[in-house]
Amino acid sequence: IALTFPACWFLKDRLRRSTATIEWSLFSDPRFVMLALGSAIGTFPLLVPPFFLPLYTNSLGLAASIGSILLAVFNVSSALGRVSFGALCNVCGPITSLCFALILSALSILAIWPVSNSLAPLIVFAILNGFGNGGFFSTIPSVVAHMYGPIRVTTVFSMVLTGWAAGYLLGAPVAGWLLDAYGGSGGGIVAYRPAMYYAGSLSIGSTGFILGVRILTTKRNLFTFA
Repeated sequence: IALTFPACWFLKDRLRRSTATIEWSLFSDPRFVMLALGSAIGTFPLLVPPFFLPLYTNSLGLAASIGSILLAVFNVSSALGRVSFGALCNVCGPITSLCFALILSALSILAIWPVSNSLAPLIVFAILNGFGNGGFFSTIPSVVAHMYGPIRVTTVFSMVLTGWAAGYLLGAPVAGWLLDAYGGSGGGIVAYRPAMYYAGSLSIGSTGFILGVRILTTKRNLFTFA
């Protein structure tokens, strides 16, 4: 409240639309459909690590305070990821940066988290996954602006964000249901792996859609700024 209310008060629209609209024609654009689906799928795994890190540390036999510290590390890394991936957008393009963020998130969940049976690899996981998650949030607006221009960005971005509702509401609960189905938090770290694979697989699926957006945007030129 203290930070965003003053910001909203002083912000001025450079380009105004007469009315807020839904551009139904976008649903015939394969790039928009792939961006909307890819980003919607990508929201499902985003909240799984921060919800599960405290429980996972307890399953390792670590103190509850360690879980809180890891969550703080995750959040700080997420903030750094937002800034870093925002800068990366100027280097290789926003769509490419979004792909890198999703790949980092997927690899950290699938390659590091399942084998994190001590504190050291868990710290590495919290840093890398937080970094990738932060990159997801900071690059999406730039992707929309890059693809559709500043005049259409508010309409297109709001349509994309609407598709995130399911991921926000169901992403972590589905992981929780998987954890309960395989023994719950008392079942040891093995019980967490189905939830990990669920989250990591969705990150890979999301990456596939965004790569498709890049291919269509650059017309298969891998070295074009996009």
